[in-house]
Amino acid sequence: MKSILDLNSTMNTARTERVSWKSVGLTYLFYLVLMLLMQWGLSPFVKKGNLLVLLMVCAVVVILLLLFVFFYLKRSPASLGMTKKKLALRYGSGWLFSLGCLLLVFLVNLVAGGLAISINQDVNLLLLGLTLVGFIFQGFLEEFLLRSLLMTQFALKLGVVLAIILNSVIFGLGHMTNAGASVISVVNTILIGLVMSMMFYYHDTIWFVSGFHSGWNFILGPILGIPVSGFQLPTSLFTSRVKESHSFLTGGSYGFEAGFVVTVLAIGLIGFYLYLLKKNRASWLSLPARRQ
Repeated sequence: MKSILDLNSTMNTARTERVSWKSVGLTYLFYLVLMLLMQWGLSPFVKKGNLLVLLMVCAVVVILLLLFVFFYLKRSPASLGMTKKKLALRYGSGWLFSLGCLLLVFLVNLVAGGLAISINQDVNLLLLGLTLVGFIFQGFLEEFLLRSLLMTQFALKLGVVLAIILNSVIFGLGHMTNAGASVISVVNTILIGLVMSMMFYYHDTIWFVSGFHSGWNFILGPILGIPVSGFQLPTSLFTSRVKESHSFLTGGSYGFEAGFVVTVLAIGLIGFYLYLLKKNRASWLSLPARRQ
């Protein structure tokens, strides 16, 4: 039986292509320059922290970043977990999985009396569509940077287990400065990072985990009307009113990621993936990525 410490196909391809830290560092540097230039250029027209603009910035950055990685650095899609085989199925499965997880969290909080929900009569469908596009790119961008690049490189140098832990901690600490962040929000974000890192390793593709990430953010915010990691959304299909008396469960103004229900969910998902990795057998979620 394959050890959970073994490199998966994506990581083995990166090793075969001799991907270096220099390549990863150049990609991150290019990303930072792009983000700074984009945000500086747009700053005269929008107020700081405008989520919709930040999402649109992510869309442009993703396109330029991929051009840089594929054409300048000569990285192959296989070394980044981006093979095309069953792309739509894997990506769509990630969205469906996030929907199931969020509905579970939402229903628990609803039954516990932590929130009330109603249809938003003033929903702006144009803004809703733009946030959908924005979250598709934003979720992919974070997974590309943290999982495709950083986790793969950590795995090559330090092993899979440390790679999963380190990039998850970085993911969690990156949310420390969000509005309303707390100890539990950071801990939960690290736990969610562990889940998504295990997804990337087990499914051996960026598409499933980026679908899960984008689906989580879009369903949580623009659909259910819950803040996304401290960010308020410009519009939503439903309006959810969170009760401060139940903020320990719901996460309050930060969103579900700061609530105890998500803590339990994340621990449960970690246990689920540990079980799958230990058994190393196919399941309805596995969708193993076979190289063409």
